[in-house]
Amino acid sequence: GGSAVIPRALLFGNPSIGSTSISPDGRWLAVGTHQGEVLLLHAGTGTVARQAKLHTGSVLNLAWTGDGHLLTMGSEGKFGDRRWLLRLWEPEFLSARATFFGLKQGQYQIPWALHPESGDLLTLETPPRRWSIPVGRELVKFSHPSEQAWGGAFVGEHVIVARKNFELTRYDLGQARGRAIELPGGSLANATLIATHLASGQFAVASKIHGPPYELRLAVGAETAVTEKLRLRLASQVSDMAMLPARRPGPRPSSPVTDVDTAGRSNVAVAPIRTWCEEPVSRSPDSASVSMR
Repeated sequence: GGSAVIPRALLFGNPSIGSTSISPDGRWLAVGTHQGEVLLLHAGTGTVARQAKLHTGSVLNLAWTGDGHLLTMGSEGKFGDRRWLLRLWEPEFLSARATFFGLKQGQYQIPWALHPESGDLLTLETPPRRWSIPVGRELVKFSHPSEQAWGGAFVGEHVIVARKNFELTRYDLGQARGRAIELPGGSLANATLIATHLASGQFAVASKIHGPPYELRLAVGAETAVTEKLRLRLASQVSDMAMLPARRPGPRPSSPVTDVDTAGRSNVAVAPIRTWCEEPVSRSPDSASVSMR
């Protein structure tokens, strides 16, 4: 195969072009314009595959990360305002993945240098600044018939909890490269939310969509056999939750978020959809103590 010929007028002597960058796999040429547009050209054919206005001002710089995302430095508002920000884009649909604020405003240009594999970005401001752009390569892709992925989390070095049908299931990512192996007895019935505390090996699950009874379950041993340590009955579904470091003794401010103390090692912060009261349903003799606020 021969090489592609990209029209010279598009890249050379074109005052509207601000920057260009070739993707790590050599398939795409990204072109940023002073009108805030980004064009993705097939490097093999020179044809424009995608084009979109990604900044309201201009695109000053763009570069590819090692995992194939596109990072742009662009301005918002009028061109003369020079309100710069960084954005990370997914190239297939040019949809935004992240926005980073904090660049020095008003400068005519901000030179930069990106390490595509680590995500370290250096911007030559006064003083120079180092940024950490999230970069990661896809290891496993989960497929299911719904358009919603729900929450998921790592519960060990190689074990992840992710959606399967209408509940969460444990998967081992370390047994076969590029594949997720469902663990026996891995189903966490009627659970759609998970919060983890890796240091103690504890994790909590609850439901955001299932009907009553509404429960919060605390368990350990996600990498092997799951052992339930505590179960609490709730008056409604859970909107969100997270594991927090254990709080020190003392007065606590009033808050709609309820803390569940798990033997002093961590707390589960639960945000209910409606106000609720908790009632212990069952717990083993060696389960963590629970204090209600």
